[in-house]
Amino acid sequence: MASSASFSLGFPGERFANLGMFLALPSPGQNMQKILEEWEHIIKMLLIPNNISEQEIQRVRKRVRVSLLNAIMDNSEMAGLLGKFASMTGDALELFRFLERIGTVRREDISRVAEKYLRSENSVTGLIV
Repeated sequence: MASSASFSLGFPGERFANLGMFLALPSPGQNMQKILEEWEHIIKMLLIPNNISEQEIQRVRKRVRVSLLNAIMDNSEMAGLLGKFASMTGDALELFRFLERIGTVRREDISRVAEKYLRSENSVTGLIV
């Protein structure tokens, strides 16, 4: 259906950190309407906690941890992350607490947040053809 799809949180940047962007590139011969319908289906699935497997949660936890740990192995990236967490939370060490808290996310948390934020009235859809 889509040759690539991604979601970026914080688009268009730190100034609007509560905004996100879903981006999809349709495969040849596919149309965006079908991709939009699939995206809506995925969101509906997130609203039901039992639709989220523990394996999916573990996979995401691992990806987030690995990404952050790789970033802090580079001095300039670590400095940037520590500065970002200090400016956002008032404490640079919140970066390391964040790493710990990732392990406490449950499927009910994901469904609750999806229900609160991933609503059609909160979205704007744009197509570039």
